[in-house]
Amino acid sequence: MRSEKDYIRAFFQTLTLDADRQGHTYGALLSASVDAFLADQSKAKAYDVYSMFFDIYRTAHSGTRSFVDLLDLLRGYEEHSGRLSDGQRDHYVHSVNVFLLGLCLYANNAAIRAACRENRDRQAVPRAFSTEEEEFLFSWGLAALFHDIGYPLEIIHSQTNKFISFVSGNRQKEILPYTAYRDFGRLNVIEAEPADTPVAAPFDPLCPTDLIAWRISEDLGVDAGAIKDTMDRYLSNMQAHGFVDHGYYSALIVLKWYGEALLSHGAGALFYNQILRAAAAIFLHNAYRNVLVKPPYRRPPLRCADAPLAWLLILCDEAQEWNREAYGEKVRARLAVDDSALSIDDRALQLHYITRQGILETDFLEDKRQLLRTLLDIGAVFPDGISVTATMETGQLIETIRRSAVLPRLLVENIEALAKAIHADYNAKQLARHPGTPLTYPDWASLPDTLKYSNVRQAQSIVEKLRLIGCRVDVASGEPEYMLTGGDVERLARAEHELWVEERLKNGWRYGPEKNVDGRISPYLVPYDLLTEEIKELDRDTIRNIRPLLASVGLAVYRDAED
Repeated sequence: MRSEKDYIRAFFQTLTLDADRQGHTYGALLSASVDAFLADQSKAKAYDVYSMFFDIYRTAHSGTRSFVDLLDLLRGYEEHSGRLSDGQRDHYVHSVNVFLLGLCLYANNAAIRAACRENRDRQAVPRAFSTEEEEFLFSWGLAALFHDIGYPLEIIHSQTNKFISFVSGNRQKEILPYTAYRDFGRLNVIEAEPADTPVAAPFDPLCPTDLIAWRISEDLGVDAGAIKDTMDRYLSNMQAHGFVDHGYYSALIVLKWYGEALLSHGAGALFYNQILRAAAAIFLHNAYRNVLVKPPYRRPPLRCADAPLAWLLILCDEAQEWNREAYGEKVRARLAVDDSALSIDDRALQLHYITRQGILETDFLEDKRQLLRTLLDIGAVFPDGISVTATMETGQLIETIRRSAVLPRLLVENIEALAKAIHADYNAKQLARHPGTPLTYPDWASLPDTLKYSNVRQAQSIVEKLRLIGCRVDVASGEPEYMLTGGDVERLARAEHELWVEERLKNGWRYGPEKNVDGRISPYLVPYDLLTEEIKELDRDTIRNIRPLLASVGLAVYRDAED
């Protein structure tokens, strides 16, 4: 697996901006700002990416109003108001990471590039830029960098609900407060003259909700009247059900600001095509889940070929979990993802989360996988699927085990020593079985972190495995220890292999005929019965080594008293 930076180079290596052909160096400057952000994912570096993108595309300004200022407004709301909302976390740095993840996927997957090209060609969308790469950069940049710009309205809604819940004795659901507008039409209108509009009746070319409805109808083949009715009722439905869809507001803001900046300058083609598609993607990144998969639409998982920007935004928004600062009380108590590793090609996407604070719950990963399967048609883009896995750094795992109140104290205190002893025993047996063959990892220091993790896991699971045969680990007392039978060894060897396979799969490994540690590929990710006797012996050795390992730290195996 690799980092974002490794993958994103492929995009910038093929990118030539129209402005650069006129003597500018915007492409290099944008690439440099991205590199700086990836080295230090701070708000200041995120601002530099925003600023550079909107400096390149100067249509970002509407009179004296700058989109960078608008994004700073989002940042200010999150930092100063988000703490009053239980579930609030960063969207400012997050949006830059979503933008970059989308560039990685576009550059390294041919099906995504083809979907963007074919969708535009099928609908005869006029090009705004000379190359496909810049065409994508502009539209995707708008969709990704602005997809959460309406989040302050969700913050306000959450704060109101929390306050009302407090003062009314937790009766917020009965009171159901919501944000109301005296004249919502003033927000839902583009104050300009339409020009060269492709929008068909009955849609108003100066009404943002109508424009989104028209775009969805065209892209997804949804009944025009039904989707227009949905958009007309969207605000009242949010109010009636007590929620705020920030994607709805984000899309309206993009259309209003850009429409008023561009239509008055005769740039209707750019507005009604690239910008409208970005706005529709922004709306769909939440609404596909909240509306389109439910009655009366009951849409199947979204196809990338139908709406590439929306498909990519849903994927990247859901996948991007790392380095997100928590503001709300409840979300601050949850485990955070600190980093990630990626594997992207034309066959599969492997996304691996890394946390330094603990172990992510299995439900978190499975919920993420299930959500992506529900919302997106994955097979046409990634025939081998999307893998979502997680692990923690070995040092942090050791510290977590040492704080355990379940394992015996001596086992906990010596967990690293036991892990090192497991590796040393493995090497000794390998030398005995294959004399003259150099060891791949002769000592603990040379072992990759993923394999250190595996040895720590093996030591940690000793208690769990012994419980399967009615045994426990306790301080050696001089009493006769339980001696494992041949049947015990075989049963626990099978259990050890199953635990090993589970750990490998969670940590991003996959089956392959040839072992490749760097690529996390193993030929042994198969059921125990399919292993060769030589490999089964390694699992049996693990079990036979339990008693000597425990004895080295003053522990022993005892049989639990039978009822």
